[in-house]
Amino acid sequence: MDDKLDKLLLKNTFTNYAYLAVRMGAAIFLTRIIYLGLGNQFYGFWSLLWAIFGYSLLLDFGFGKTVQKYTAEATFTGDMNDYSKIISAVFFSYMLMSLVIIAVAGVMVFFLEDIFTIDMGDQRWYHRTVFIVFALGVATVFPSGIFPEMLVGMKKLYLRNYIMVFNKLLELLGIWLIFKFNGSLLTLAIFSTVLNLSTNIVMSIWVFRLMPGLRISIRLFDRRTLRSIADFSLFAYMVTIANMVIFRTDRILLGIMVGMGGVAVYQLGTRIPEIVQFLTTQFQENLSPLAASLYKAGDKERLRTIMLSSTRLIVFLTTCVFVVFGCLAREIMFVWLNITTENIIWIAYAMLLSVYITVVFRSASDHFLLMTGRHRLVATLAICESIANLTLSIFLIRRFGVIGAALGTLAPNLIIGLCIVLPVAARYIHVGVAEYLLRVYLPAFFISIPSIGFVWWITETVPLVEWTLLKLVAASISAGFIYLVVGWILYVRPEDKPRLLALVPSFIPQKLVLFLGGRR
Repeated sequence: MDDKLDKLLLKNTFTNYAYLAVRMGAAIFLTRIIYLGLGNQFYGFWSLLWAIFGYSLLLDFGFGKTVQKYTAEATFTGDMNDYSKIISAVFFSYMLMSLVIIAVAGVMVFFLEDIFTIDMGDQRWYHRTVFIVFALGVATVFPSGIFPEMLVGMKKLYLRNYIMVFNKLLELLGIWLIFKFNGSLLTLAIFSTVLNLSTNIVMSIWVFRLMPGLRISIRLFDRRTLRSIADFSLFAYMVTIANMVIFRTDRILLGIMVGMGGVAVYQLGTRIPEIVQFLTTQFQENLSPLAASLYKAGDKERLRTIMLSSTRLIVFLTTCVFVVFGCLAREIMFVWLNITTENIIWIAYAMLLSVYITVVFRSASDHFLLMTGRHRLVATLAICESIANLTLSIFLIRRFGVIGAALGTLAPNLIIGLCIVLPVAARYIHVGVAEYLLRVYLPAFFISIPSIGFVWWITETVPLVEWTLLKLVAASISAGFIYLVVGWILYVRPEDKPRLLALVPSFIPQKLVLFLGGRR
């Protein structure tokens, strides 16, 4: 990768993390503000609205990834005529889906009390009004969701992130003002719609500025264009559906087979793995548009080089996070939630391992394979995994209880990641599986040994009941520092060090950069 691309990827990744931090921080405050402002009954209804209309994502039909793919290709070819036809086809398909949302909501609104256990009392019409307003808001915003995907396809993730950070800050301020001046649930629904629509409109302005010649018109809508992109979008959609089954059905199965207590145990056990997944997947969003543009350019050698270097980077950083959170999971659960229950701890371990396999063995490969003509393979694997996950989880929950759900997720992920995706990825970059393991994975495992040894020593030395937040932070930083130092010496290739250090901010002392092997 050249210096310009390195800096773009760094900027995109850094702003991804910045947006993630703002989003999580805003969520903490918004939860408190909205709950206290609405009260228990209306807050529950507000949460239910988001849960119901969250399924509107099923109406995407894989077009989100399709827009990313063809936008990345258009930035290479510069062909705005065909690209405008594709974007117009997707945009007006989304418009039709908006009508579906309105129609379904129009029917559901009369059966809310029959479908859900809602105590409406004498405010039946108010609940129904809020429901319809929220549905109209979702339907209005839905077509404009194409513009964030276009920015991703242009590799302008940083621009999308800047806008979304501003969106979250405005959301926080706006909702605080709503409840400061005695606003209502209806006001909240209207504000959310206006804010999200305005945000997407701002993104659309940037899209048209960055892609002169782009047109979105009903005259360009052609069913033949839809058919031409359906091959890719259908398989991308199948991946989305399969992932929903993998990541959302465990709690439903536990609710049916074990009860709410089992759901609570599983939910607590998956908290740390979910955090690890957030922390280790922000870079990967760069890979889909990058792979699509290089594939369109026919630059197969560069594709292989970037896939190899990207996978090495992901493995290096993810292993660091995994060592810290995995080895200290028991201590984290105790300090954070005062949990010592063995079932919860073992669920955390199993799901951490599953997340690690997903990120290091599959995340980079899936992005490259999906965007370079192997979308059928990615979809087939996702469907097989979802079926195996569902079947195994039912069997293992009956046999082992709550932990069976975690094992049902881990087992197919482990088999597919190591036995199928790993060999396919090795063939993709034209190396043998053994060589691929030696160049990418095994070195990361070996350099983690000193950190694991340090954490093992400190956890054996300090009893669990004596752990505090300060000790936890100190142990985490120390383990991470040991890993990074050993990794810099033994894992990072000499030819990569100057390029990586060229990205170091200017306020870092020049002598330190030179000592580490870089230059400015």
